[in-house]
Amino acid sequence: MKKVITGITCFLFILITIFYISILKQHDLYYEEYLKKTNNIISFGNPPRGDIYDVNHKLLVRSVKVRNIAYAYIKKTNQIEIAETLAQYSNFNNIDDAVMNDYSNNKYGKLVKLSALEMQAAYIYYLMNNGKRFEYKLIFTDVTSETLDQILSLNLPGVVSYDTYRRYYYYDTYFNDIIGTVGKIKKEDIDDYLTNGYALSDEVGISYLEEAYEPYLKGSKAIYRINEDNSLTKLKDEAKGADLILNIDIDLQRDIEADLKHKILELKQLKNTEYYHTSYVIVSNPNTGGIIAMAGVNLINNDYKTPLYSNKTIDILTKSYVMGSVIKGASQSVAYQYDVINRGKYIKDSCVKLYSLNPKCSFKDLGNINDITALKYSSNYYQFINAIKVSGNTYKNNMKLRVSKEDFDKYRNLFKEYGLGTTTGIDVMEYVPKSGNIIAPDLLLNLSIGQYDSYTPISLTQYINTIANGGNRYKLNIVKEVIMDDQVILNNNGILLNKVSINLDDLKRIQEGFREVLDHGTGWGYINLAYKPAGKTGTSETFMDSDGDLKDDLKTITETSAMYFPYDNPKYSIVIISPNSSHYLGKTDYIAPINSKISKKLTKNMFENY
Repeated sequence: MKKVITGITCFLFILITIFYISILKQHDLYYEEYLKKTNNIISFGNPPRGDIYDVNHKLLVRSVKVRNIAYAYIKKTNQIEIAETLAQYSNFNNIDDAVMNDYSNNKYGKLVKLSALEMQAAYIYYLMNNGKRFEYKLIFTDVTSETLDQILSLNLPGVVSYDTYRRYYYYDTYFNDIIGTVGKIKKEDIDDYLTNGYALSDEVGISYLEEAYEPYLKGSKAIYRINEDNSLTKLKDEAKGADLILNIDIDLQRDIEADLKHKILELKQLKNTEYYHTSYVIVSNPNTGGIIAMAGVNLINNDYKTPLYSNKTIDILTKSYVMGSVIKGASQSVAYQYDVINRGKYIKDSCVKLYSLNPKCSFKDLGNINDITALKYSSNYYQFINAIKVSGNTYKNNMKLRVSKEDFDKYRNLFKEYGLGTTTGIDVMEYVPKSGNIIAPDLLLNLSIGQYDSYTPISLTQYINTIANGGNRYKLNIVKEVIMDDQVILNNNGILLNKVSINLDDLKRIQEGFREVLDHGTGWGYINLAYKPAGKTGTSETFMDSDGDLKDDLKTITETSAMYFPYDNPKYSIVIISPNSSHYLGKTDYIAPINSKISKKLTKNMFENY
């Protein structure tokens, strides 16, 4: 009997504990729901969103107050008379027939032709009755103080002054596209927002940072009690949303935009640049994944006196390119991982000849090379031989090379550890291109030198960051912190996604090869050596639509570069991509040094001023 009583006692204790945790601990939530159901409690309004600041706390975006005239429902008022009085202040266009018919039926009991003033009143009447009964209905938005005073002086029942907010941008910068926009809830998102307590009339973030950080940026609506006469008593004021602190340095951002515009226009004067119009630049902190600046600039015309530009910054996240030799650090990692490299051993640069295929070579005979100088001088042959070994074969002239999907996966899986071919985790929408699906021996060799799969500019940033910091792939982030009431409620910096699965000694050999690339290798002249740079350059053969028929018909060259400095304690990484920088139509094979010129200009500014 004692055991039974003890068991019952324990059971009751557990029930009481569960009741305390699930009910009493959530007292405020249940009490608010109780108030809503018993005391006619409602919440509505358009509270100010949180502010957005750059890394140095310079204000980028703020919600500014907009003065409006609204209507609040009150019983036993003549809404038609109110609408007709307000009509003298309105000038609405394209009023729907259904709106006018509804007004006519309510006023006359039948359809009659409305006067110009009545048409205005019809639309105001529609606004007064559209949506939920107890929400404020906006009639006139962004009115002047004079008009506001005139309307309020009429003392019309239910007609009130009602403030809303709109976003104000303090800087004219291409980066505003990444900040995003605020607007009405998208049709496909309505159910989700309604489930989370939004009203159909609410404005929300609908793109990029504004959308991604909507749960933080949104403010809290004011809470009201509906009185017996249907008037409202405010119980709780609205509250501003949380603030975002970005990693973006707005001064550097604007400097890069200005420098890019100047350099693109200048470089268009070089030979073989007829199809070159655009360059992308991303600056990041390799040790945190923070994006410090990002800009894509497109030259629309070629007029030195009145050049026109367009903003292509979004393309950094949404477009992909075949990157070329810049990704050879990841390729060589695969060879290290599968232990097919005799570290430090020299071999003679040459060509690979597979059965029924043309020879595949480096851009010139590079002489004797090892794993470090193969990166320095960008040997294709070295990567080809590695790829053949990774597939389990030994190279022989004119051999029939057999490869499998698993051989491609060996490369792609390790590439993903660098951020190539996968999501970077960046805190806005990004595009991840599909890998090539054809399995062929020459394509495996192409993959090893960056001439098969395509990657986004932003993924190239994560790749070079991972090499720069010693093998840690950090989540990329534009937002550094979210602040509420002077407290950090979210910190994005330094979130580790994975470590690259090669040993540190091999990674150091890649770093050394990258250092030599900028020090009298293929990247010599890109950055002043006093800044202690390291990195990799590349060119790739790409195709573009030259005549607007939506078919890629012209073979061009895309220039890529991914660098960091100083190499012994990286502060910055910088990625530059210039599509269609040169072409093969001319009488010369001259490749304009687009990225070299841009890099030299930008890094000098960064080193001296930031």
